[in-house]
Amino acid sequence: MGEPLAPDLCRIPAPGGPALAPGQLGLLLVPALGFDRQGIRLGSGGGWYDRLRADPQWRAVPALAVLPAACLVEQLPRDPWDVPFDGWLDEAGVHRLPAAGSFPWVAGKST
Repeated sequence: MGEPLAPDLCRIPAPGGPALAPGQLGLLLVPALGFDRQGIRLGSGGGWYDRLRADPQWRAVPALAVLPAACLVEQLPRDPWDVPFDGWLDEAGVHRLPAAGSFPWVAGKST
């Protein structure tokens, strides 16, 4: 069906081959355990996406947190290394944060 998965450097099953560069992607979809209206995402605590998105080239790629609407909260604690996301995706669709600008590929709600 596809490429077989093998543990990567972080022991996460991943396809082989070269890693994608930021310019090769139009969107990052990132799982979240919680998300707030300032774009702060609660993850599993590894800091992987914070480190990735700290790079200006990766920061330029629009990023949406993916989570159930019930996991959206008014405010989460924010650490100095947190890079706010551009919006979130839930059962109702795409929600853009005002500071995110426009996403030419989606007609989501601006929240």
